[in-house]
Amino acid sequence: MRLPRGILKSKSDSSAQHKAPLHKTQRLILPGTILFFAVFFAGIYLFFPVSALKDRLLQEVAARTSAQMSIENVAVRPLLNVVAHQLSITDSWLPRPIEIDRLVIAPLWTSLFGGDPALTINAEVYGGDMTCDWSQEGQIQLLANRIHLDLPVNSPIAFRLDAMLDSAQLNTRSRLDNDTLTELDLTFHRTRVRGLKLAGDRSSELDLGKVRLRVDGQGRTMRIKSLTAEQADVDINGSGVVFIGRTVSSSRLDVRVNIRPGPNLDQEIASLLELIGKPNPDGLYTVRVSGPLNDPRVKLGG
Repeated sequence: MRLPRGILKSKSDSSAQHKAPLHKTQRLILPGTILFFAVFFAGIYLFFPVSALKDRLLQEVAARTSAQMSIENVAVRPLLNVVAHQLSITDSWLPRPIEIDRLVIAPLWTSLFGGDPALTINAEVYGGDMTCDWSQEGQIQLLANRIHLDLPVNSPIAFRLDAMLDSAQLNTRSRLDNDTLTELDLTFHRTRVRGLKLAGDRSSELDLGKVRLRVDGQGRTMRIKSLTAEQADVDINGSGVVFIGRTVSSSRLDVRVNIRPGPNLDQEIASLLELIGKPNPDGLYTVRVSGPLNDPRVKLGG
C-alpha cells in the first residue's frame, strides 16, 4: 500500500525540523565547555591567594620534618601549576643547604581517569632536572639526571665529594609498610674525592670514575645489591644494609666496601690503605661503615 506523497513529505520535513535544533545544540556544547574552563582557570589565576599558599607550604614542611625552608616567591599558572622559585632547605644533618632554582607542582591529568589521582613535581636543582610523580595512595616514581653534587664531608676525614649524578631512578611508597617494595638505581660520573689531607699541607685527590649503586628494599630495610666503581684509581665493590628509621638519628647502616688499589693511585692514599692491614688473597682491603646514619663509624679492616 502506497502512502500519498504529501504525507511522506510532511513526515520528512518534520524530521528535518527536529534534527536542526539538535545539531545546533551539539555545535554549541564544545565552545561552551571551552569557555567555561577558560573562565574557571582565569579566575583561579587572577584571584588565587598566593601568599596563603606560600605560608601553608612553609607550615607543612615545618610540621612534618625538622627542616627549615625558605621560598623567594610562589605563583599559580594556568592548568593549576604551582610554581616556586629560589627554594632553600636546611637541616642539621644535611652537609649543605639544598638549593632549588625552580619547583613546579601540578596535577597529573592522565591519572584523573584512574582511581589514584597524582601530582607531578618538577625541580631544577644544581644544574640538573628531577621529576617525581606522587599519587594519592602514596606511590612515588622519581627520575633525575645531570645533577652536580659538591658535598663536604667532615668525618672521619675531611674532604669534598664532587660528582655528577648522571641518572637516578626510584620506585617506592611514601609509607614504608612491611609490604612496601623499593627500587633505587643511581649512576654517577666524574666522581672525585677532593681536598683529602693526609699529611702536611698537601691535598690528595681520588678519582672514583663511574660509580653505580643499586638498592632493593622491603619495608624500612634497604639492601645494597651492588656498589661499584669503574675507570677509577681504585676498584670498589660493596654491599650492606640500611635501616630507614622515622628520623635520621634512628636510621642505621652497616656497609662493607672492598677496595683494590689501581696503578694510578696517589702514593699517600696507597700508604693509608697499607695501614688498614694486609689485603686478602684477592688483593682487596676492606672498610666497614656502620652505626647511626647521622654519625657513622668507620672501621678499617672490616
